[in-house]
Amino acid sequence: MIGPELVLVALYGALAGGATFAGIFIVQRFERWASDNLIHIIVFAAGVLTSGALLHVTREAVRLAGLEPALLTVTLGFAALALLEMFLH
Repeated sequence: MIGPELVLVALYGALAGGATFAGIFIVQRFERWASDNLIHIIVFAAGVLTSGALLHVTREAVRLAGLEPALLTVTLGFAALALLEMFLH
């Protein structure tokens, strides 16, 4: 019998595959635009991945340390990295 977890895995896998296919199609269809804006596409993708990781880590930190210390640590870490990036550029 197929359990609900397997159905969710199949659904999320299909969604990821569909998003990947759509991205490849768009890049091939608008190759000139994608080539001209490649750096913006890469930065957007990196931001999405970083945001997902930050949300995952924040949730785990809140579970382990409590709300206030976790949010303070995440906020200070984000501010430190933002300042570092600002000074490096």
